[in-house]
Amino acid sequence: MARDRRVEYTKMVIQNSCIRLLKEKPINKITVKEICELADINRSTFYKYYLDPYDWIEQAERECLKTSQEVIDRIDSTDIEVLLIELFDTIKANFEMFSVVFANHGKLLKEIFALYLEKAESRLKDTILQNPAGSQKWECYFRIYGCTGIIGCWIKDGMEQSPKEVASYIAGLIQ
Repeated sequence: MARDRRVEYTKMVIQNSCIRLLKEKPINKITVKEICELADINRSTFYKYYLDPYDWIEQAERECLKTSQEVIDRIDSTDIEVLLIELFDTIKANFEMFSVVFANHGKLLKEIFALYLEKAESRLKDTILQNPAGSQKWECYFRIYGCTGIIGCWIKDGMEQSPKEVASYIAGLIQ
C-alpha cells in the first residue's frame, strides 16, 4: 500500500501539537479544539484519525511498543547489553514521543520490558528450570522490572547519559 505523505504530515502535526500540550498539562485537561488550533487543522481532520486525545495517546503508545518490538526482533543477540543499547538508542532517537508517552503512561515501559523478557527468556530458561521453587525466576523478573524505574528516571532527566552507559549499568544489575 502506497504511503500518503499528506496523511503522514497531518498525523505528524497532530502528534507535535499533542506532545506540546502534554508538556504543559495532563491529558484530561487537553481538548480537541486546542489540538486543532495548535496543529492548524479542522476538527473533522482530527476526528478522521482519532476519537479524542485519549485515543491519540493510545495509538502513540501502540506505535512506541511497535517500534520497540521491531528493535527487539531485529537483534540476533542474547547479549543483554547489546539489546539494551539498541533499545535505548531507539528511545533516545524518538525522545519527544517516548518521553511524553512514558510520563503519562508508565505501563508502556513494563510492556516493552515484557517484550524484552520474551527475547531473554530462552537464554534464562535453563537456569529457571533448575529451580522448581521458582525463586530464580522471581529474582529475574524483580531485577528486570526494577530497572523500569531507572529507565523512567533516565527519560525524565532528559537522557543525559548515553544509551551505552545506561545499558551497561542495567545489564550489570540483571545479569
